[in-house]
Amino acid sequence: MATLVALDDYLRHDRPAAPAATIPVRPTFRELTATERLRLAIDRVLAESGVQLQWLSERDNLLRVSLPATMSPAALARAIAQRAQKLGATVTSLQESLPAGGAEVIYTAPNVPLQRILLLPQAAAGPPIARRSGKIALIIDDFGYQDQQAVAGFINLPFPITYAVIPGLPHSEAIARHLHRLGKAVIIHMPMEALERQVERNGYELLVDMPEKEIRRRVRQALQAVPHAEGMNNHMGSRATTNKKLLTALFAELKSAKLFFIDSQTNNDTQAFALAGQAGIATALNDTFLDNVENVTHIEQKLALLADLAAQHGYAIGIGHPYPATLQVLREKGPQLQKEGLEFVPVRTLVQREAKPSSNLTVQQTLRRK
Repeated sequence: MATLVALDDYLRHDRPAAPAATIPVRPTFRELTATERLRLAIDRVLAESGVQLQWLSERDNLLRVSLPATMSPAALARAIAQRAQKLGATVTSLQESLPAGGAEVIYTAPNVPLQRILLLPQAAAGPPIARRSGKIALIIDDFGYQDQQAVAGFINLPFPITYAVIPGLPHSEAIARHLHRLGKAVIIHMPMEALERQVERNGYELLVDMPEKEIRRRVRQALQAVPHAEGMNNHMGSRATTNKKLLTALFAELKSAKLFFIDSQTNNDTQAFALAGQAGIATALNDTFLDNVENVTHIEQKLALLADLAAQHGYAIGIGHPYPATLQVLREKGPQLQKEGLEFVPVRTLVQREAKPSSNLTVQQTLRRK
């Protein structure tokens, strides 16, 4: 079989001078046999059409060409037939639409046996992408510890996420302003008392033994420390989110500022979501943490779970952290979920005014305390 990569050497008009006599001289075009001339001309048509060598297979007088979906078998068959006829061949059959798909050209010429070219569509690469609908809101927590480079990778994701910034850290205000300039959604990641770990003591943390006045003062202070915030979620808070006194003071201040609250669900016994709804605060529940295990395989599984929840219930909310593994999974898997029909949205689009049960009780039972 003549190879496509050698075509130009055979057919171009500016061939170099013949090599030394010890190397056989390549024949000129007129010195080729009729069969060779026809075949080289057809190979040229294939090459000009973008056909690659690995798409060809040949046996006896049958040439099979496997074409991708972007190429028209019928158009290529017509081009081959026209080129063969120009060289004096007789096209005995031109079928532009075979029953099983594809096209066929059969030609002959004096001193040329009957030649058959079969142009077939390549087998499908795999099953069609399953289509489903639903909205996914991703919150990435814990911004503020590092400078703007920490958010650079997430900013370049091809879908929106919500950035949760801890107030009072060295880079909190600068990152919040930077994100706002870029049109990104920012919320306050409010430090709140935990059961098993000590929350950062930076003058913003909310503790259950604090008086209401101090709680409200710290919330107002956080609003100033994270400019342009449109809502809040809890950083840690497995103890604080079960304390009605603390939550009542918190929600009074959020209502005054017209901010929503996302209950991160760091404790299965949380009261935050229900009390926020009762207080008239726009609110929503986190469905799962993506990266409580900082491992690519685990994060892929949790993102798949989140996608299933969104498809089943119409929407789902997930929380992650600015880990390299989390960014890698979102880069690789997020666009695939979009192709399936799922939509990534800022979390503000999913908040509601009235409390309702969590979309997935199994997820609730597996959330970590934080």
